[in-house]
Amino acid sequence: MDQTARLPLFPLPMTACPLEIVPLHIFEERYKAMIHACQQAQAVGGLGEFVLVYQAGANRAEVGTSLRLSSVLQAYANGSMDILATGTRRCRILREFQDQPYGEAEVQWVCDGHSDWTESLATEAFQLHQTLLQMSTGHTPPDSFYSGKFLLSFALMASLGLPTEEKQALLELDNEDERLGQVIGHMKKAIRILETARGFQEAVQSWWNLNRVVRKWKTSSPP
Repeated sequence: MDQTARLPLFPLPMTACPLEIVPLHIFEERYKAMIHACQQAQAVGGLGEFVLVYQAGANRAEVGTSLRLSSVLQAYANGSMDILATGTRRCRILREFQDQPYGEAEVQWVCDGHSDWTESLATEAFQLHQTLLQMSTGHTPPDSFYSGKFLLSFALMASLGLPTEEKQALLELDNEDERLGQVIGHMKKAIRILETARGFQEAVQSWWNLNRVVRKWKTSSPP
């Protein structure tokens, strides 16, 4: 497999990860052209990929994620569109080209320095994720949702709502165990926050119920 590729470049104030499903609203003319180029590439058997890279002001990250155009959800009369794209691989930007309406870059695919991970960490991570989703949504994904994920940390990161800077830092780590460890820490923190919020909600509800009883008793008691 080639270690480098030339792909359209889409700088945004956000970070995407491999395996993440990313909704995007495309409205600038240059990026409309970029998506049309991806569609044309897919029409002839290509992948239709572009690189989403985090940029804040004049500062841009060196590592981004290649996204594959999955579908156009809505196309508008002015040419703008709502799309879904799926993260595939991490890449490092080597150099840029400006011979298209949108920028392009030569990128190098980024791989972990150590290709294996600790099974106990992965098990703890998916169990915590199940707990977190159950507490947040009332639903728990089946174990099969987590199986076959070569980079489980990225599959979990997409659901955690991490601040962009923290998510970018995790994206740039080249060790799955290290990423899993940090993701586990984030999930434990989120679970503690939800437990605290639930306790607060129960206390307020108890207070409210008690006051309703007192008010009812006062209005029904003879003077």
